[in-house]
Amino acid sequence: MFKILLCAFLVSLTYGDDTCSVPTYLQQEIKQYQGLANKIVDAVINGDYKGYYYNDLELFIDTYGSRLTGTKNLEKSIDYIANKSTIQGLRVRMDPVLVPQWIRGDEQGFMVSPRMHKLKILGLGPTPGTETTGLMADVVVVSSFDELNSKASEVPGKIVLFNYEFTDYESTVQYRVKGPAAASKLGAVGALVRSVTPFSIGSPHTGGTEFGDEDKPIPAAAVTLEDADLLSRLYLSGQKVTVYLKMHAHQGTDQRSRNVVVDYLGETLPNQYMTVSGHIDSWDIGQGALDDGVGAFLALHTVYLLNTLSLKPKRTIRAILWTGEEFGFVGAKSYLNDHKGEFENWTAALEADAGSYNPLGLNFAGSQDAYCIMVEIAKLFTQLNSTTVMKTSSAGSDISVFKSQNVPLMEPMYAETPYYWFHHSDGDSMRTLNSDIMDKNLAFVAGVSYILADLSVQLPNGK
Repeated sequence: MFKILLCAFLVSLTYGDDTCSVPTYLQQEIKQYQGLANKIVDAVINGDYKGYYYNDLELFIDTYGSRLTGTKNLEKSIDYIANKSTIQGLRVRMDPVLVPQWIRGDEQGFMVSPRMHKLKILGLGPTPGTETTGLMADVVVVSSFDELNSKASEVPGKIVLFNYEFTDYESTVQYRVKGPAAASKLGAVGALVRSVTPFSIGSPHTGGTEFGDEDKPIPAAAVTLEDADLLSRLYLSGQKVTVYLKMHAHQGTDQRSRNVVVDYLGETLPNQYMTVSGHIDSWDIGQGALDDGVGAFLALHTVYLLNTLSLKPKRTIRAILWTGEEFGFVGAKSYLNDHKGEFENWTAALEADAGSYNPLGLNFAGSQDAYCIMVEIAKLFTQLNSTTVMKTSSAGSDISVFKSQNVPLMEPMYAETPYYWFHHSDGDSMRTLNSDIMDKNLAFVAGVSYILADLSVQLPNGK
């Protein structure tokens, strides 16, 4: 996510130490973890664990590549993680989850009028394909939902192109998620969406789209920024723009998948949990290294590292690798449904699903009392420059479903990053990652997780 450092600074001022009232005994207790925090950081940054996180992820990505929900490749990668974690001596279970299966198939697109031009497209899951002969229709270009509605009479029988400027991900992604269904309601036969990215070198970015029960699903694909702008310029010049799409995508039957739950058991409070997580599935485009292999392995290596260092906290540190994130947090929603009553024993949940960059601290969603404790804990990581805690309305992707349970949520906080340059594209590979920066994230997350799991008090829940 794009988080601007200035915003973090302003929020720190608003919610900083002057508005916090942490009991003196608790402040002193937290300060006593400084030596332990230093030990964890040193083991990763300078010690034997240096580079291990990166190398382990590299082996995984090179072995399995992309891991689309509903594929055998995803399930093989899940088996690998479960076996690897069992060998580490950790408690492992796999919770069954029923997930959708969507098959992309071959796809191609062309602008055929006013001239021939090959379009780079990626179908959106779980969009249907075209007829076997393809789909040819004129294009209507809009830059907002308001403009779509104002052109409602022009839409029937057309392909709607949503050509909007990237502002931030949360705002812009709505056109990919909701645009095709909105166009279908007005009679469109297909939809194209500008890739949700601020930067392009001719690369389309895939992703999910949603059709309600009352909607007629239509073929929908992402196009590059360059192609979106070309089609828009020609359309705005008054020329008739015609596009041909041929897409073989189709929906299969739901498949069995699993969330992987890896527990580093607590010494005295094993039924209370500090949860760290990431999602194991990815899109079929790229390698799923940035999104979200690096986050899934951050969770894994948090427990691997602490186990290696024989640092045993009071509470259990639970690493969860979610399945089905890319199709709407399927694994996390299944966990929520299957484990009701457990969440009062979660001291907090952390997720990394925004790449891996220099950690400035944490984005935090929870009560003011819990926030104030996190401010004190973050002070222990000056050696990483990871001391800022930014209060937000939510945090993480999968773990956002646990907001209803009043679980404190958090994620590593970064300054503005190039994450969305590569997100859901062929550019998602190990080349987007840096071993030293990954080590900083591991040192920080493992340190924070240990302290929260070992503190004499559970982090206060609530909003």
